[in-house]
Amino acid sequence: MAGTVSEYQSIGQNITERKQIEDVLRRTDEKLKSFMESATDSFILLDSELRFTDVNAAAEKAFRLMREDISRKGIAEIIPDI
Repeated sequence: MAGTVSEYQSIGQNITERKQIEDVLRRTDEKLKSFMESATDSFILLDSELRFTDVNAAAEKAFRLMREDISRKGIAEIIPDI
């Protein structure tokens, strides 16, 4: 008959493992942020090209710069004598 569905196809995918991994990554990120902000020593995170990706409040104070001023800058820009 015209206008009726004669076939139907469906594709399903189990995303349970992906969701579990995403949850672990989210919790790990939260732990890292909590640690960084509660630490009294300076901590910095650098990418593979030695650019600042994050600093904690103690590092901001040590460098006398705000996080936004440091972010994505190369380590030599912030610490020239390194």
